[in-house]
Amino acid sequence: MIERASRIAYVGVGSNHLAEDNIARGMALLAERFRIAERSRVYTSEDTTGQGADYLNLVVGLMCTSTMSVLKDQCREVERLCGRDRNEPSAVALDLDVLMLVDTTVEPAVSESYLPPVSEFGKSAHVLLPLADLLPDWIHADRGVTLTEICAELGHTAIRPIEYRAHEG
Repeated sequence: MIERASRIAYVGVGSNHLAEDNIARGMALLAERFRIAERSRVYTSEDTTGQGADYLNLVVGLMCTSTMSVLKDQCREVERLCGRDRNEPSAVALDLDVLMLVDTTVEPAVSESYLPPVSEFGKSAHVLLPLADLLPDWIHADRGVTLTEICAELGHTAIRPIEYRAHEG
């Protein structure tokens, strides 16, 4: 059952194993649990471990009332239903990571960031670029710059948007 939501959870979605099928299934399962408010473009990127296939990545904004703990549990359940095996890191059926929670009941909206530390931004373009599609003007508290400016600094030539429609619907 989808409840009336007061927050938007921005969740990174990634897969490098049967990626199109698993992302489509994961999106359908998320839609059963949440109202999907928005979606980024889909990006492709190399597996940073060098052991697996290339990834497809996007970010979705989910309307929710859940606590962080419940939200993470719901994401892990969707991963499990899509065949995620945490003992097989080179073939990731579906990976869901909560990146940010935004409280929409206050003005201006208040966000809780779960982004990687600034020191890891170079390894995190696969989530930062799609998140910047949705929140280009969000200002990073420690850096004092927008996500768009952070992404411009990354030099992310190995990560590119692709034409992909299976996640829409």
